Amino acid sequence: MRLETITEGVVEASDFIDPKGVRLTPEANWYPVPAGLTETAGLHGLAHIRLKVIGSDLRFGANLPPTGENTFEADGAGWVFLVGSPHLVMEQIGSTILVTSQNDRSRARPLVDVFAGPLQSIAPFLPRCDCARPGVDGAG
Repeated sequence: MRLETITEGVVEASDFIDPKGVRLTPEANWYPVPAGLTETAGLHGLAHIRLKVIGSDLRFGANLPPTGENTFEADGAGWVFLVGSPHLVMEQIGSTILVTSQNDRSRARPLVDVFAGPLQSIAPFLPRCDCARPGVDGAG
């Protein structure tokens, strides 16, 4: 699977499944959508979602809390974003889980603080997810 966009003559893959990496956004309609569609494309009513990636040597990260190796689960999820890479690193920084590549880790860490303030400002307007957030292996 590969979805591409062309902007000013530049081709960019927005969603793809490749042996070297995976990037799946809600817009690719790659997972079952529970009843209760909203007017926003790619989003749906809140639901319990459990995602387990099998048959791949890649490391995976998602917007759902990790519950095991390449397994993610949450109650009250409204969408799923999944990335996979052999160089993927997930690191817990305060209440944020940083998902990045090993090469970008040192540049990405300071950005957590940059985005934490605006996220806290809009969080009261987002649906609540009272799901457990187990610890994340920050060793890479």
